[in-house]
Amino acid sequence: MKDPRYAEAFKLLKQFSTYWEPNSVDYTSGPNGQNLASTWLMTPFIDNKLAMVFLTSGAFSQLKQLGWTDSQYGVIPFPNITKSATPYAGNTDISYVVNAPTADWQYYVSTEKADHTMTPAKQKVVVDWLKYITTPKHSEEVINQRGTTVPTMIGTKAVTASLKTAIQPPDTLKPPVIVDGILDNTLTPTAANQGYKILTGYLTNQLTFSQFSEQWDELIEQQTDAWAAQNHVDLSKYLT
Repeated sequence: MKDPRYAEAFKLLKQFSTYWEPNSVDYTSGPNGQNLASTWLMTPFIDNKLAMVFLTSGAFSQLKQLGWTDSQYGVIPFPNITKSATPYAGNTDISYVVNAPTADWQYYVSTEKADHTMTPAKQKVVVDWLKYITTPKHSEEVINQRGTTVPTMIGTKAVTASLKTAIQPPDTLKPPVIVDGILDNTLTPTAANQGYKILTGYLTNQLTFSQFSEQWDELIEQQTDAWAAQNHVDLSKYLT
């Protein structure tokens, strides 16, 4: 939080939260420390009690199952942050970065250490299938059949108006520079759970920015040390 560019993101989020539905930042912890706040957003949106919600593209198929058509709702990409909002803003198009371009295509292949049935020959077949299913042609087919997962892969095309509206494909798929946080279980479930509580406290005016900053940094340091100890990683060579 001592880096003003990093701290600025939370200040912008606080400004943005003033436009949210009252009590929408109340934090609810799941059994594994996950945030359950988004699970209730779809119901009031369907009941016309909310004008706008921030959800994944999985919402498309849910609306379709409920009989909604493309003409009944619109989709906008994640807005870019400009110089008018903060002097730290860059010119990078981040509209596709929120979940894409990987989205559902996050496959994991086990090794013989995780699965004793895995052999080099079997692994070769698995990788070959992944190469097949993730080509633009086949990726497009899966996306359009499911009606979810914005197709940001170059060469794919969406067949529904809702998906088309959400697409702002980049010129290249070179990933931007990002910093993983602690809210996605990057470190530990405890870090995510406590992180949401601290952030909620700041957004609901229970914590000042100074208090939030201090607690946030302490949490990151504590949980990073816990992660390093658990995974036998020596962090000293990465620190200056």
